[in-house]
Amino acid sequence: MKVDEETRTELIENFEKWLRGVNADMNYYIEKIKEAETVEEIMKLKKNLLLEYLYNTPLDSTTCYFCVYNNEFCEFCDYAKVHGFCGDPDSDYRKIKNAFKKLVEFVDKKYYSGEKYEE
Repeated sequence: MKVDEETRTELIENFEKWLRGVNADMNYYIEKIKEAETVEEIMKLKKNLLLEYLYNTPLDSTTCYFCVYNNEFCEFCDYAKVHGFCGDPDSDYRKIKNAFKKLVEFVDKKYYSGEKYEE
């Protein structure tokens, strides 16, 4: 399949917009970490940074070549022919999203939960 140049252009614009947002989020947390006075504050901020980064992983229709190419008309999707329609419970995309959700929940639960560290 040859790349559609209009789709590539829109996809790149979407990734660049995504990257600006991620950079802004990461810079915010880095600045807050610079101001932190305790290890606990840093751990809480780092956890929030990790979660923000995970939430912003580009797994949506604006960063999918096929969604952009087909204007989200799934019935024309070549990806779906191989991996299943994204909204279907057994599609590869849904499995990835579910695994990703579990990762986010695991990081949220396990990375830092308010414990105190000794001097």
